[in-house]
Amino acid sequence: MFTAANLLFGLVAFGGIIILPGILNPKKYRKALKSITSNEDLVRITGLYILLFSFIFLSVHWRIDQTKMTLISVFGWLGTLKGITFIWYPKSIKKITKTFYGTDKKVSIILLFAFIALIALGYITHRYYL
Repeated sequence: MFTAANLLFGLVAFGGIIILPGILNPKKYRKALKSITSNEDLVRITGLYILLFSFIFLSVHWRIDQTKMTLISVFGWLGTLKGITFIWYPKSIKKITKTFYGTDKKVSIILLFAFIALIALGYITHRYYL
């Protein structure tokens, strides 16, 4: 059975696995993103995986209320929206990727902020969910 702490720590670990290589080598990371988003079928399959993981989050807690479990609900609903966007609008995902990840410097800055957000999420999880 999934708990809130397990899901959030899993999200932090998964995010670290995805983000750290991009910080270390932004040129290869940008090339990989370009390769993934250029294939619409692959973007749609990615959307299905995003939906799957967001439904796992929503199976733990789906309501947005005034409890500490709201963080799980927010990640679940945002993931659902992201998955639907990947499935229905793969061309838009390609344009967004081009805009945000156009240069190696942009990739480094975005991934650095994402890494800081992951550290904050890990701290919040450790502080409030354990």
